[in-house]
Amino acid sequence: MTAFDRAWNLVKMPYYHGASSADLESIMEHGLRAPDLGEATWETFQHDKYGLPDDEFDEMNPPVFMSDNPRTALNYAIKHGEDVDSNPKRMAPHRPVIFEIDDEIEEKLPFHFNPEHHDFRVDGTIPPELLRLVYEGDEYDSSRSIRDDDVNLMNSDWYKKYMAMGDKRHPPFVLREGLY
Repeated sequence: MTAFDRAWNLVKMPYYHGASSADLESIMEHGLRAPDLGEATWETFQHDKYGLPDDEFDEMNPPVFMSDNPRTALNYAIKHGEDVDSNPKRMAPHRPVIFEIDDEIEEKLPFHFNPEHHDFRVDGTIPPELLRLVYEGDEYDSSRSIRDDDVNLMNSDWYKKYMAMGDKRHPPFVLREGLY
């Protein structure tokens, strides 16, 4: 990383999204889209799980969730990875992956913060040009604990650089609202 890259990262801090490497190729080509819920509807999912009001629901633009913390994104990726066996579209082996989402997303898509879960969502697809793959974990193994993956992330060079930025590692919304 050049000095310019480090300086730019202090100004433009991203959000994070965790996924399965089984979806990596599609994400890099098409962007981050809400997963297929099969028989469930986004309206049911949003209302039941997140208590979102009906007037915030848009079936054409289902939400993508993100975090200001890569460890939260990793936990999501691991939980998402546990569902791979129940989804015939996915094939093992796969690994948890973390994407940075450029903070420009705040202006590009409808952006929402949920204080109860301290997570963020955007309605629609996050385009691939706003994404950067920053972490790939070890192959998913149900006998391994989430803690093992968390330790691997914390020991990665990328995460150490992220932590070294201190309070400057938070995206604009988090800084503006004093949420850290």
